[in-house]
Amino acid sequence: MIVAPSPATLRDPLASRARRSGGRLALVDPAAGVRWGWRDLDAAAEAVAGQLAGRGVGRGDRVALLEPAGATFAAVLHGCLRLGAALVPLSPRSPGPDGAAALAATAPCLVLAGPAGMAAALAAAGGRGPAAPPVLGIGGAEGPAGRLEDGPSRPPQGPRGLPAGADCCLLRTSGTSGTPKVVRLTLGNHRASALGCQQSLGLTGADHWLLTLAPHHVGGLAILLRSVILGQPVTTVPGFEEGAVVDALRAERPTVVSLVPTMLHRLVDAGGAAAVAALRAILLGGAPAPPAAVARWVAAGLPVCPSYGLTESCSQVTVVPPGRAAECPGSAGWPHGGVRLAIRRDGAGPTWADPGEVGQIVIAGPVVSPGYLGGRARPVRRRGPLVTGDRGRLLADGRLEVVGRADDALLTGGELVQPDEVEMVLRAHPAVADAAVVGEADPLWGTTLLGLVVAPTATPEELVAWCRARLPSAKVPRRVRLVGALPRSEGGKLLRRALAALPDSGRLSSR
Repeated sequence: MIVAPSPATLRDPLASRARRSGGRLALVDPAAGVRWGWRDLDAAAEAVAGQLAGRGVGRGDRVALLEPAGATFAAVLHGCLRLGAALVPLSPRSPGPDGAAALAATAPCLVLAGPAGMAAALAAAGGRGPAAPPVLGIGGAEGPAGRLEDGPSRPPQGPRGLPAGADCCLLRTSGTSGTPKVVRLTLGNHRASALGCQQSLGLTGADHWLLTLAPHHVGGLAILLRSVILGQPVTTVPGFEEGAVVDALRAERPTVVSLVPTMLHRLVDAGGAAAVAALRAILLGGAPAPPAAVARWVAAGLPVCPSYGLTESCSQVTVVPPGRAAECPGSAGWPHGGVRLAIRRDGAGPTWADPGEVGQIVIAGPVVSPGYLGGRARPVRRRGPLVTGDRGRLLADGRLEVVGRADDALLTGGELVQPDEVEMVLRAHPAVADAAVVGEADPLWGTTLLGLVVAPTATPEELVAWCRARLPSAKVPRRVRLVGALPRSEGGKLLRRALAALPDSGRLSSR
């Protein structure tokens, strides 16, 4: 039985968990040789909190961290929460301009960088002006919890932890279609998300998470907090690499993993199907899971659970429960308990859509972020339900089907087309590894569809014919261009803003 802390006692979830669960397994970090119980993780977080306090970090401050998933990241996360400070995770892949932009948007008082050389790179990118935060190395020879460079340590002073409604982390969105935003998430958001995930997946105290997602995205960070709130151990892999993931699956026997669809494709193609089939649930998110691929995975015995969520909702808000993917192809599942989901109708007329009608997805409930950081990194409160910018439909039984982003829709010949719908048809072709659809200016139609497809063994003409047999005429790409790869974020999302710069393979069709 899982006993999660109540909102009133949530201020320091790790301290609460360590008192209840003691020496039971909490975290396995094979890359660092760490196998910690809850008391061990609590002691590591206390050490980091003392080092941060010695640097003057306290309640209301922000600490940026450039570190892959693992023991050090977990210790710093909970050390910050213990001091009442919010964590700003940064991508280890982008210590240059992206890292500098993240620092400018979040204004942390201190930056910690674990990987060798990252601290210097981030310091150089962030400038050396009077407003630039100090950038310190952490980890290394001092052990997995690490030590800050040249810093004193002192016991944290004052009340411990954070109120449930205070910011505990600040995450930048992927900015797949535009400028990234900085989303504020609270401990209350994470608690609601953890309990919703527990209900939807049927999680128990016997479950064990495998963390393969980067912790500077909400899908990865949520697992580290969820494991503490629900008392479930987590095994971390510092970066997605098929062999390391399969090794962790075989060695630690976790029961639940969260993957984006491209990760699952790669694991299966690398011979890891048997290892992932032994899991109890494979939570799929971050990008749409093509129905044809879901059907293949189900037929192969993989317990896939497609889902839908976003940073502002503290990860997934709908999930297909284990064992039910075969009965609802193309669905993102049912809402978590406590999540209120509705579809806002397009155009004039009544506000809310009828069952089966497509419109904008709107979310309300305790998982929803209180707002963003605005100018000068100041909090801006969001008012009312979250209008996601995603389009979808709610079926009569409460299931959600996601159609695509509202701002990605293309108007061609007077008809509105969602690129995602066409992309799923292209990706269902057996020779297609990936696909994207963009608009091209046309003097007659205004806009026509161009397919950008990764398919080394297919011809453009073959792919146009494939679409023509499966889609209405207005949704068939007028042209298909073969490319070597498509730009995707670390979370697996298609970076539409980067598609225009793609080189082509020289093969292109026109219908």
